[in-house]
Amino acid sequence: MKEIPNECIHAILINLVKDSKSLFSCCLVNRLWCLNAIPILWSNPLQRKVSESLIRTYLSTLSLEEKKHLITFGISLSNLPKPLFEYGAFLKVLDTSSTKNGVEMWLKHEGFIERYNNEMLTLAYDITMESLITMFLRTSRNLEELLINDQHMFPTLTTFLNAMPGITQLKTLQVKFYSCKHSTNTNIMELLNALTPKVCPYLKQLNIKSYLPDDASDTFVNIIKSHKKLEKIELDTCNIDKSVVVYNISNYASEQTVKNFFLVCGHINELELIKNERGDKQIAYITFQRSTAAKTSTVLINAEFIGDPRITVKFAKDTSYIKIFPTLKYLGNSLKELILHYKDFSKISSDDIENISKCKNLIRLSFNYCQNMVLRHCTSLSKNKLNLKKLEIIGLSFDQIVMITLITIWGSTLEVLHLDKLSQEIANTLLIHCSNLKELVIYNFDVNLLKFTYPFLQQSSLKSLYINMNRKFCREYFELVPNLPTTLTFLGLYTDFNDLEFENFSKYCGKFFDVNILNIRRL
Repeated sequence: MKEIPNECIHAILINLVKDSKSLFSCCLVNRLWCLNAIPILWSNPLQRKVSESLIRTYLSTLSLEEKKHLITFGISLSNLPKPLFEYGAFLKVLDTSSTKNGVEMWLKHEGFIERYNNEMLTLAYDITMESLITMFLRTSRNLEELLINDQHMFPTLTTFLNAMPGITQLKTLQVKFYSCKHSTNTNIMELLNALTPKVCPYLKQLNIKSYLPDDASDTFVNIIKSHKKLEKIELDTCNIDKSVVVYNISNYASEQTVKNFFLVCGHINELELIKNERGDKQIAYITFQRSTAAKTSTVLINAEFIGDPRITVKFAKDTSYIKIFPTLKYLGNSLKELILHYKDFSKISSDDIENISKCKNLIRLSFNYCQNMVLRHCTSLSKNKLNLKKLEIIGLSFDQIVMITLITIWGSTLEVLHLDKLSQEIANTLLIHCSNLKELVIYNFDVNLLKFTYPFLQQSSLKSLYINMNRKFCREYFELVPNLPTTLTFLGLYTDFNDLEFENFSKYCGKFFDVNILNIRRL
């Protein structure tokens, strides 16, 4: 039997990229299959459930320099077997949060959690994470995605820049956490400021879901101006209303004393205490679990317990994205996806928002929990024709006429639409303008409004329909079925159907559709 060419083996195995069990079996076929399967198997193991054995394998590939810090701390790696491959070299997606979870499991397995106090354990986490991340950046030749999803471990800039090839092949950067913490914000800003085309020439996607200081907009402006091939931008700072900054705290107050004082307002997720610039007072960065707790903290007046009755508590300043909209014109030929969360359009001029419409290759536009968009903004968005394929309008504080206008502007080209409001007028807009829609997702609406969609559904060519509504009775779902388009292949229901109700509903659908073609899911 002739041996299968190497290129063919790789073409086969790449289809198993999400099936680690099958890939592992392929490693056992022969040496050639193993050499092709290992790089795929180890390209993204950190986004699966990370085990202590995975971390142990990665630790066995550390260099002597990377091991030195662990050994100094008392973490011995002498009993680790010599690895068969340099597994970090194959890594394409580095997720710091799941890595940290694996490190915690490894430290627990090795008995460190029982031996160390909390302060020493945090230091052990950081040292182990620093060594692993340094190794990943040093060995990985194809690191394409960096997902920093945990505030407790944000590497310093030198870690990213000193290890080569490092982030030189990076295509996607995601930073996701919402606590207001000064030291972490500093590290984030240093990294963002370093994202020049010389360091990251292939950067395509920027996803920032974090609290950042109010001067961060200048950094984003520089990134957009310099990286003119960005294809996706997502900006979200939703937890800013839960964060406060406390000024004028006595140098004698401890972090625990400050925390105890503000616990009267509510549960605290994160607190950091630092010296001010003059060094004569302290500043606390606090993130509460609830926005009401943050609001309560701003009216505290008697702060003698933390050393000074004249403390000042202010809401943390959010990043102003006003400067970013004018710079979108630099991405006119590249930007494909723009996703905005919690943005206040009252501060954005009509001229600036027009730059969105100048991104002629834009196919996805999302407004999630944004507010204060008015018709003049819609007029600006309509000035340049876009071939928009996906529109998401969720949780908006917009007038209905604004939502209808947005759907009208791009309805003829839309293939995917997500809404969380429904009315007779909106349903009529779908009927008139959205003839090419293939997927419709509707959230959180009154069950009695579902009937308004029947004329649209009957004449549409929908393939997927997702419905999430406040269900009180089953009959509205049964009334929906005869009105569904014959093209439908997926029906997803976010409901509280019990098993019997769902079984009866599925049987009823079988009277109108071939259940082998229509996939009905209770989501």
